[in-house]
Amino acid sequence: MSRGLKRDGAAYAVRTQANYYVLVSSKKHMTELGEAPELSLRAAFGDIFAFKYTLNSMDTGDTTTADRGIMARVLQVTAVQNLPMLQDGLQCSLVHTLSDCLRRGKTLQDGWTSIALSSTIRTIVINMNSLSFFGNIFSSDPKFGDALVRYPVDTIIAGEVLQFIPAWMAPFVYGLITRRNHAMKTLTGQLLPWVSYRMKNSSTKNEVVDVKTVTIIQWMVDAARGKYWTPMNLVRSINGLWFASSHQVWMTIVNNLHELCKHPEYLPLLRKEIGEQSILTPEVIENLPLLDSFMKETSRMNAFDSVAVRRKALKPFTFSDGGPHVPVGNVACVPQAAILLDEMNYPSPMEFDGFRFFTAKPDSAATVAMLGKERSKFTDVSERYPVWGYGSWAW
Repeated sequence: MSRGLKRDGAAYAVRTQANYYVLVSSKKHMTELGEAPELSLRAAFGDIFAFKYTLNSMDTGDTTTADRGIMARVLQVTAVQNLPMLQDGLQCSLVHTLSDCLRRGKTLQDGWTSIALSSTIRTIVINMNSLSFFGNIFSSDPKFGDALVRYPVDTIIAGEVLQFIPAWMAPFVYGLITRRNHAMKTLTGQLLPWVSYRMKNSSTKNEVVDVKTVTIIQWMVDAARGKYWTPMNLVRSINGLWFASSHQVWMTIVNNLHELCKHPEYLPLLRKEIGEQSILTPEVIENLPLLDSFMKETSRMNAFDSVAVRRKALKPFTFSDGGPHVPVGNVACVPQAAILLDEMNYPSPMEFDGFRFFTAKPDSAATVAMLGKERSKFTDVSERYPVWGYGSWAW
């Protein structure tokens, strides 16, 4: 994909086992890709992760925009507004889970405790995510907690395997991989009655506002309006959102810790920046430019996927300038990894520069080398940094 990336942003195609991937990188094409109704995000990921089996027979050919509307309201508005109310509970979850992992770690002769990095971070993030999504009602249930851990793993393994076997064998193989869909049945079996009740009794005005009601599932119930949102469709979306959130956060943290180990020269400056804050509120964390730049450079060097903004053509689609053309069943997307490692976008792209995205103020004590650099945040969306997607579907 890197070899195919064109300097003028011209599209190119790559053959896969099942179809063609049409790759676009110009701003114009990426904008159209993210908004075209003929191109479906759900269908693209439905093929990869076998949503027919892993999301309660979700219709991947459905072109409704209901999912986009509810996700935008819940994640970009309601969750942000309510984050301070969740912060104490999340902090307690972090301390409790880390302490538990350290107790179960291996004590070394020098007094240090050895723990597995990836599994520890993954456990911490899953427990904190569970509290944000489901509150104490569900997250304290061991069986539900086990299903939360197992469901994303089942989905990824099943999605990979089912791409290489005949369609008639898929139901049997999926059942073997997932122990007859045990994890998804557990999640759906507990969530569906709760969601059904909440949708019928949606008013929470007289309830005490605590972590039981200040949760993503409650916000999704509150935002679900229209005939499309039956209890089962809402549970499918909740399960899908849980799956989508189950990997990127903990992998991002692990990647950042790996880069810190490889580049310890950044530690003193980052510690100083963080240590100067009296309290780490969400607003304060948003304004730590050195940390933000380090995290963005880490994500640039460690892309989770080779492509982004995947869309499957449900109808034939041609971009407005006359090309490229995407036939039905094929996928249009952006060559994310190639863009992030392209020297036209980033000088010396294979070298890790933790402060690549940091711009020092002229009146600061920063070195001249830091002055004049691009001002760019980790959460920014652009054609040069499609990590979060592009257009109105961007996270």
